[in-house]
Amino acid sequence: MILQEVTEPVDVVIVSNGHPQWWEIVASFGPMAVLLAAGITAWIGWKSLDQKAEADRAALEQKAEADERSQWWERAQWALDASLSDDPFRKETGLGVLDLLARSKLAGEEEAALIKLAAVDNVAKNDFRAPELPQRKRWWRSGR
Repeated sequence: MILQEVTEPVDVVIVSNGHPQWWEIVASFGPMAVLLAAGITAWIGWKSLDQKAEADRAALEQKAEADERSQWWERAQWALDASLSDDPFRKETGLGVLDLLARSKLAGEEEAALIKLAAVDNVAKNDFRAPELPQRKRWWRSGR
């Protein structure tokens, strides 16, 4: 087969009955489908980022609370050791710190009960009475 070069334009005639065929109608929705898919993909990506940001905020709050509770427990250990001291000033300071720690929002019911038990036992065994401060109730004397 030998190819010949055509130098004259070729006439193209489109024969139509005036109504588009079904595949032409479906094909015309292609760009709209691509735009819809891009919009759905963008929405899913945005929701994923929003969910990750919320999870990160919750994790930071949880870590901060755990760190605060850890510091609270270190203070409680110091206060318990100080409340068992032979030095009356240190003992009073330890009991005062225990009082403050028991009122803290970080102290759960178990921690407050533990501190109350330790302080009441310490006071009972050593016949030690912390001085009453004005406008302040001592939790180990309030009967809670």
